[in-house]
Amino acid sequence: MTYILYGDRGSGSATVELALAAIGAAWENRDVALGDDSQRSAAYEAINPQRKLPALLTPDGDTLTESAAILLTLADRHAEAGLLPAEPRARATALRWLLFMASELYPIIEIVDYPQRFQPESDDTPTERRRQVSAHGRRIWRRRWLLVEQAVGGTPWFLAAGFSLVDIYAAVLSRWGQVDDWRRVHLPRIEGIAAAIRRRDDLADVWTRHFGD
Repeated sequence: MTYILYGDRGSGSATVELALAAIGAAWENRDVALGDDSQRSAAYEAINPQRKLPALLTPDGDTLTESAAILLTLADRHAEAGLLPAEPRARATALRWLLFMASELYPIIEIVDYPQRFQPESDDTPTERRRQVSAHGRRIWRRRWLLVEQAVGGTPWFLAAGFSLVDIYAAVLSRWGQVDDWRRVHLPRIEGIAAAIRRRDDLADVWTRHFGD
């Protein structure tokens, strides 16, 4: 049976698509273009009332949202794929950093990319205020990424135990925030994870479709 994934290139749906590819599951992509605000359409709102990407329709007919929750569900449904380590300490580390990125990094990108959502409409200088809000969000983004970089414990993967959902999540989120040059200098371990994903035969095509590098 087939999963149906609602998303757009380069968005959070890339994490789910990479996980589906790693599992070897069959899925169908349904494009929801962020560029023209298709996620705010009535049709998509009926699927995800939050009007955010991604959303995944399971073969059982359930609709899942929130990227980290989707990934954890896939890991449970397809335990044979080993997307999370079985050893308790390694699994705890994986969950710690996956949820850190989901709660402390993922939301910041909305501030960086859409600062107008975080300022009063009555502001007399909206353009400058938006710039300031975005810049401050990017500073927070960088500080938190440094914590993730320091926590990498394996080579080339985040965990010494090997490939996991943490690698998928870190690699995708690291492509955001308009910090390419900064990332190459300050996040060499995260860059190594992204490069390792690009080299995996089962993930390379999905990665290239989303990020082209």
